[in-house]
Amino acid sequence: MLGAEADYVIRQYLKNNGVSISEVELVVVPAVNQEQMLRSKQVDAAAWTTSGGTYFEMTVEKGGVREVPGTRNYDVKGESVRHGIGFRNDFIAKHPDVVRQYIRAYDVARRIVYDAFQKDPERVKKAYADISVGKGGNPKLAKYYQATSWTPAFPFIRDQDFQWWIDRFIENGVLKPGQIKPSDVYTNEFNPLYRK
Repeated sequence: MLGAEADYVIRQYLKNNGVSISEVELVVVPAVNQEQMLRSKQVDAAAWTTSGGTYFEMTVEKGGVREVPGTRNYDVKGESVRHGIGFRNDFIAKHPDVVRQYIRAYDVARRIVYDAFQKDPERVKKAYADISVGKGGNPKLAKYYQATSWTPAFPFIRDQDFQWWIDRFIENGVLKPGQIKPSDVYTNEFNPLYRK
């Protein structure tokens, strides 16, 4: 999606490699259609996500396409940048306990799935397939499922996780220098592990 992470990471990758954005045309294509676009030569390259993903893994496994080295999110950004869950300020103000409960449930569920995947990935993939069938999805995608890791050593979002984005927005003229600082747009207050 243009304007989302893949867009900015692609632009940064091109910049890092001396290619002007004016030399390419970025086109939005749903992930499910990107393989078809590549194989029919309607596009020269596709970015499923900035770190692979299910459709990417399926496509590479079939052969005839390959990953461009150095294009993963970490490679382009030069560090692992965390992400978070977003709520509007007015919702947080009105329902702080709901936000706290949601973040706690999300954290617990992510750890349960990750731990189960480490012990028995095939069991988790089977559960993924069963849930997909129940929701009308494609159970074949379960083969490529990878549990989202969590980092117990660094469970909190940091200023540097947002600074990368602020720097990109400044470079692209979306923000002025000093207009926003990282702490203006995030809080760890609702993280169950956070203590002031």
